[in-house]
Amino acid sequence: MKKLLPWICALALAIGVGALALSNKTKDAELAVLREQSQQADALRNELEEARTQARLQTEQIAGLRKDTDELLRLRNQIRQLQDDRTQLARQAQTAKAEVDRVNAQAEQRAREQAQQAQNRDAQRDVCVNQMRQLEVAKQQWALERGRTPDSQPSPQELTTYLPNRQMPVCPAGGQYTFGTVSNPVACSAPGHVLQ
Repeated sequence: MKKLLPWICALALAIGVGALALSNKTKDAELAVLREQSQQADALRNELEEARTQARLQTEQIAGLRKDTDELLRLRNQIRQLQDDRTQLARQAQTAKAEVDRVNAQAEQRAREQAQQAQNRDAQRDVCVNQMRQLEVAKQQWALERGRTPDSQPSPQELTTYLPNRQMPVCPAGGQYTFGTVSNPVACSAPGHVLQ
């Protein structure tokens, strides 16, 4: 047994060394697998970080695109509003132009009517002044033929003898004639009808 003990010890030692070597080999294999898995995990972490960065960039791009889209929609609404305003202003300008044309036409019509009325007034005044001259001539003839003094005043019936058609003229503007004395000129009550 003394001879066997060293062999048993040597065998146990050899088994122990073999088991240790086998264990080291297994551990080395496991360590290699773990290293590979660690490298794969690192690669996956890097890919995940890259994917997160890209996702963040895409999220920022999407947010920028949404902002741009909102801005575009706002600008389109403003353009539509401006177009509506322009259309409304064009309508208002058209209405205003029509109103100005109408007012101008009315003003021109009024100006023509006033010019016509002024011409009529001038013509009536001229007719009246001519009639007052005829009355003045008739008054002077009456005074001369009858031998009247400058302060004598004829009646309308006495003057008709010296007038054309033996009729008393009538002021076309509706004025009333005042014959006055021989020394005073004939007058008319219509404004502006004055014998010069």
